[in-house]
Amino acid sequence: MIETAIIYIKRNKIKSLIIILIIATIILGEIIGLLLSNASEKSERDAYLYNGAALVIEDDNGGFTKSDYDEIRKVKYVTGLGAWRELIADPVDTENVKEHKGIDPENKDVRNRADKMVIIANMDVQKYSLFSWEKNVSLIEGEFPTYENKGIIVEQRYAKKNNLKVGDEVKYTIGDQSEVTSLQICGIYKVDSDFEIYDSNEEGTSVYIHSPYNSIYVDYDYIVELLGLEYTASTGSEVYIDKIEHIDAVKTQLKKMYGDNVEIYDNTSNYLDSECKVVGLMGKTSKIICWMIIIMGGTIQYQKDTGLFMVLGRSRKWCIGRFAFIGMIYTISGLLLGVLLYCVLGNFICSIISGIGKNVIINSTDRAIGGYDTPGVFQGFEVRIEMSAFFTLKNIIILLIISLVNWIAFMVLPVVTTVEENAKKLLNSKG
Repeated sequence: MIETAIIYIKRNKIKSLIIILIIATIILGEIIGLLLSNASEKSERDAYLYNGAALVIEDDNGGFTKSDYDEIRKVKYVTGLGAWRELIADPVDTENVKEHKGIDPENKDVRNRADKMVIIANMDVQKYSLFSWEKNVSLIEGEFPTYENKGIIVEQRYAKKNNLKVGDEVKYTIGDQSEVTSLQICGIYKVDSDFEIYDSNEEGTSVYIHSPYNSIYVDYDYIVELLGLEYTASTGSEVYIDKIEHIDAVKTQLKKMYGDNVEIYDNTSNYLDSECKVVGLMGKTSKIICWMIIIMGGTIQYQKDTGLFMVLGRSRKWCIGRFAFIGMIYTISGLLLGVLLYCVLGNFICSIISGIGKNVIINSTDRAIGGYDTPGVFQGFEVRIEMSAFFTLKNIIILLIISLVNWIAFMVLPVVTTVEENAKKLLNSKG
């Protein structure tokens, strides 16, 4: 059996080579698919860390109340909330920062905000995406604001310009409040990116209010209580979760609590999903075409050789075993050649995947608005896949299973179906 199988391969060198190349191409395609899948999984985990919040829950019918937020906090695995609101503040006895790169704004204050700042009230400032991971923003002195410490954090440029330090009190006229409000600095943060103004800026000098150097962060509950504001923050909130594995459980619980009255978005999903689906569809289509070519092209030969051997007295088991052995040689050769091709082209393939992933992340996290931006602040991670990422036990097992399926589909099933037919009919088949 083995001897006749080897003779068959030697006699059909070109045909055998074509089949091996087709199998190798399928294997290489599967490797690319696995790499994309690995990159997608990695990006989801990085997105979980990067975004700080795993979920966003929104209510378009007027927003959540304090009792709603309290109930959401009680959900298992929830570690905090990111509901927030912005308040315009006029600094008293201090000046905001007008440091920038790019185009100098026209000398007009379009929105009467050139000298103002923004107070950002957040329920869990430390977990806010700006501070939650190793990005270009970090707390360099003091501590994050909480309801207990009743403090604020300011950017180092603002602190340096006005000779401020942790523990100092600063005064602001906030929103429509007629009285001046004093707030104590509990920490100082640093932004390592430059605020840039573009020639498309239409706000004049009012654009400075959008600078991250002029942002003040405070605990939401504290500022609402201090100023006597309505508690509702916005239409919804970010939801911070302890582990990425618990996202679905929290999402399910929130759906049970609010039903169709809310929309829940997952900040960690959909990275490279489209690319994975396209590659998967292309892989399935190419495999079907290749299988059809091999099976249809080899069926006549299978039939003729099987008929000949059965007339000569060979058993059904012998005929199946012979061609199964031939298929095993094809499959192993194709597998090894496919892996070899990946070793040669791996770095190039990985660079393409990383490039696609980088574009996906930038498009997903780009916060540029109008005529200003702070590049780098919100772009703290990218999908990057290394050539060695493929060589994991999981991927190797998957590839071996795929090779086994190829072997059964290419060489075992065609013979099993043909040996059931009349031997003379097989022998007399055309071809």
